[in-house]
Amino acid sequence: MPVYRKTTPSMLRMILQSRLSSAHASLGTAIFLRSSASNTSLREHKAFQTS
Repeated sequence: MPVYRKTTPSMLRMILQSRLSSAHASLGTAIFLRSSASNTSLREHKAFQTS
């Protein structure tokens, strides 16, 4: 399709992410994974600051 030729890499990434999230059994699992990942990164950041 000619539409895909005009899409930028960021748009392609958004399309991929939307397809992946829809492929999930439930959207809640994706949200839970994202929140847990952000929590771990926050913990690592705090540990790095204290050291």
